[in-house]
Amino acid sequence: MDERRNGQSSLPRHPDNGHYEPSPTGLGKSWLACALGHKACRDDRSVLYKRVPRLFANLALARGDGRYARLQRTLARVQLLILDD
Repeated sequence: MDERRNGQSSLPRHPDNGHYEPSPTGLGKSWLACALGHKACRDDRSVLYKRVPRLFANLALARGDGRYARLQRTLARVQLLILDD
């Protein structure tokens, strides 16, 4: 999906500094991401759901034991990568 429309990002921005502001818990962000993932699966697209802390830990371990390039190729092949906090 393209997150830009007319040069504007669809992510919420802080009015003072323009930086991305995370939304509060309980709003359904993870649920929505999973729903989009399910739809992508039904449309025969490859989907991978990863929690960011675990992904970073896996990347650090992979760098140490020589699997880093293979892990990067795996992530690059996926059509929809869902990263959840």
